[in-house]
Amino acid sequence: FTLKSTIQTQQMQLIQPEINKIQRKYEGKNDDASKMRQAQELQNLYKKYGINPFGTILITFIQFPIIIAMYQAVQRSYAVTTGSVNFLGASISMETTPWYGITHGEFMYAVIFVLMGVCQLVSMMLPQWIAKDKERKEAAKHHRKPNYQANPMGNSMYMMMIPILVLSIMWPSAMTVYWTISSFINILKTLLVQYVFINKAEKKVG
Repeated sequence: FTLKSTIQTQQMQLIQPEINKIQRKYEGKNDDASKMRQAQELQNLYKKYGINPFGTILITFIQFPIIIAMYQAVQRSYAVTTGSVNFLGASISMETTPWYGITHGEFMYAVIFVLMGVCQLVSMMLPQWIAKDKERKEAAKHHRKPNYQANPMGNSMYMMMIPILVLSIMWPSAMTVYWTISSFINILKTLLVQYVFINKAEKKVG
């Protein structure tokens, strides 16, 4: 499910210029016939690339209860209550919150927190960066200026970082470590999907 969702999310980023082109074509046309033609053209575009626009919603519903379960498991885990990890020579208690560690002068908690934030931001923005890089290469191939399309989800992605950062600084460090590893794996997964699955499929079609 996650692999398919990642592929479709990245494909949505890549076909955004085509989506914008269709939307501009029917801009200002509010009659039912125009709306139906626009919807049909968008549907044909999704069908062409094998995209289900609602496919990624399924992953959200699957992941959310898992995250809640992970948090509950961390709260009840004996290893978290009594355990610690060695990070760059410093002992990090899995029970201690990053906020507590930072306010008590243990800067390694700040390092883990910042690392988590960077990994999470990169994992969220990487598909957009890949799409821009693809557009830049395509423009260079046709000797034109890149036509970067503004992503309407861009600002909301940045806004999503606020509750993530607030939660991750207040919950046990075990969850921050988990979130860091999860984000890092998501970065690797995004790169794998793009450069193995999508690029391979595009070469085959091309």
